Amino acid sequence: MKRLLLVRHGESVWNATRRLQGQADIPLSERGQDQVRALAPLVARLAPDLVLTSDLQRARQSATLLGHPKARLQPLLREISVGDWTGESIDALDPGLYQGWREGSHVPEGGESWAAFSARTGRAVDEAQAEGQATVLMVCHGGVIRALLDRLAGLAPRHILPVGPARLTVLGFRNGLARLEALNVTPGGLSLDAPDSTPTAWPCVLQPAQARRSLISCCSTRIARASRSAAGVSTFATGDPSMQPEQAGIPPRDASAGQRLQPPRAANTHPAELGLPGV
Repeated sequence: MKRLLLVRHGESVWNATRRLQGQADIPLSERGQDQVRALAPLVARLAPDLVLTSDLQRARQSATLLGHPKARLQPLLREISVGDWTGESIDALDPGLYQGWREGSHVPEGGESWAAFSARTGRAVDEAQAEGQATVLMVCHGGVIRALLDRLAGLAPRHILPVGPARLTVLGFRNGLARLEALNVTPGGLSLDAPDSTPTAWPCVLQPAQARRSLISCCSTRIARASRSAAGVSTFATGDPSMQPEQAGIPPRDASAGQRLQPPRAANTHPAELGLPGV
């Protein structure tokens, strides 16, 4: 496998009301269906050779709307179980416990631990790699994407932007190492929000008056630092084109390729316009 495309399902009925669903089998909302339809042309241009989907309804619906009604069901891609929190309003939960859960340190009563969840989703990738296909699409859940970024690219949950509905994240594989090529991409560009996020769910605190460019730079820098600290995992350039890599604390060159890394760009036309290297 040379490239892994990760798409979170569109907004579900419970997403719309900020209720935790975990493994509850909740369908897409009408808005969620529209979100996935809008993303479909971009995913199609990336030409996946193998399509896998979580067996939960919201993911299966999303796979169909992406143009893959016969996507193979992969139960290992189910969302993390939230135990007694299933169906609870996010706003009614203790903020500290919810934040701890998002960071992988708190397990709700009857829920799945982050370690078990990470191992389960990792097995799905191992099985996909054994298929020998170049580009694999997984239609799954926000938690699954965060777990795979942690397991494959060394990005701890607390350093990952909330994964929004119907968003595309791309991992490239080179010499056995994973590289983050695109994160939270929509047909209109980069997304920095998600319906299940909270004001404290991202450790980068900014004043409202600060520019959007500063937010992108801050988030990219934090992700880069987390990536750089993981042994054997290559880093990627800051999302702010005006910032030099050295300013963001990023090595100026990719040791494996000997070339300066380029920031990924969001687009809805061709893989090259996403900043993705050739497969």
